[in-house]
Amino acid sequence: MSAVKRNLLIFLCMICSALVVFMLYAIVPEPNRVKNGFIRANLKHKVSIIKSMAIEHDGYYIAGLSKTKIYLGNYNAQLHLLILDYKLRDTQQITLRLDTIPKTRLLKLVVDSPHVFLYEGVGPTLYKSNLPNYSLNTYFGKTASFIAGIPLNEHSMIVRAYDGINKKTDLYKVSNDSSGVVRFTKNILEKQVDGILCCTGSFNFNRDAGKIVYVYRYRNQFICMDTGLNVLYKAETIDTNTVAKISVSDTDTESTLDAASLTINNISCISDSLIFVSSNLMGDNESIVEYNKSNSIDVYSLRDGKYLYSFGLPKYQENSIKDIDVFEDKLVAIYKNRIIIYRLLNKNVY
Repeated sequence: MSAVKRNLLIFLCMICSALVVFMLYAIVPEPNRVKNGFIRANLKHKVSIIKSMAIEHDGYYIAGLSKTKIYLGNYNAQLHLLILDYKLRDTQQITLRLDTIPKTRLLKLVVDSPHVFLYEGVGPTLYKSNLPNYSLNTYFGKTASFIAGIPLNEHSMIVRAYDGINKKTDLYKVSNDSSGVVRFTKNILEKQVDGILCCTGSFNFNRDAGKIVYVYRYRNQFICMDTGLNVLYKAETIDTNTVAKISVSDTDTESTLDAASLTINNISCISDSLIFVSSNLMGDNESIVEYNKSNSIDVYSLRDGKYLYSFGLPKYQENSIKDIDVFEDKLVAIYKNRIIIYRLLNKNVY
C-alpha cells in the first residue's frame, strides 16, 4: 500500500470515529441537555452568607447541628470530631476513644447532642457516648449487617438492609430492649431494577416531629414514616423520573453502577416543618448558564410532602456542595476544603 493510500485510510477512519462519537452524543440523553419536564419555582435572594472558613483537610461531612454548635465527622479520619460555633471562631479538634479500633473504613459519625453515635453496618459495629465524654462504648448487642442507617435514640435505629426472601433491600427498625435485639420491617422500599442500588437513598430524622424521611437517590420519590416505620405518606420530587434510570454491572462479589446511571437527588435534610433536597436536574424554565453557577435546593412540606419552592445555593470556586444541614434559619454547607454558613431569608415563606 502506498503512503498516500495509507494516509487516506487513516483519515477516513478518523472521520468515521468522529461521526460515531457524534451520533452517540446525539442519541444518548444526558442530564440537563434535554428538557426534564418540570418547572422550578426559584426564589431570588433566598440566602446570605454569615461566615466562611477554609478547612485544611478534605473528607468532612456534617455529623450534627445544635443550637450553638456544628459537629463535623471526617471519612478519612473516622475517630476525628471537629466542633465549631456558627461564627466559626471557636473550634475544637476531638479524637474519639475506643477500646478496640475496628479495621473497617466505613464508620459513620452522628451527633444528636448530647448523644454521639459511631457505627458501620458490615461488622456491624455500633458505639455511643454522651458529650462531653469522648470515650465510646458499645451501642447495643450484635445485630445483622446493614448498608446504611440512622440512630433514633440510645436504644434503637433505622437501617437499610438486604431482605433475602424478597431479594431486595428494605428498611428495618433495630431495637435493644430487655429481651435482646429486636428487628422488624414492613416492606417499604420498592424494587425497580436490582433491588439494591436502585433503592439507594438518604435518611433524615426529625426528633421533635417523630418523623423519618427516606429520599431515593435515583428516582423522584421520598417516603415519610413515624418511628415505628408506619408510612405516613409517599411523595414525589418535582422532576418526572418515576423509575430509576440506572445500569448495574454484577460480579461474583458485588454490584456496581455504570457511568450512564442518572442521579436525581444528591443530598437531603430536615429542619422544622421543611424537607430540603439537593436536586441534580435543571428545570425547563432555567438557563444552563445560571444553573451551573449554583446547587438547586428544592423545599417540600414535612406535613404532606407538597412542593413549596426552590433556591440556588452558590457553588464555591466552581465546587458543588458535598453536604448540607439546616438548623432554624441557618444552613451549613460543606464544600471541598470549605465550610460556609448561610442565613435562610424568609425560610417559611410559602
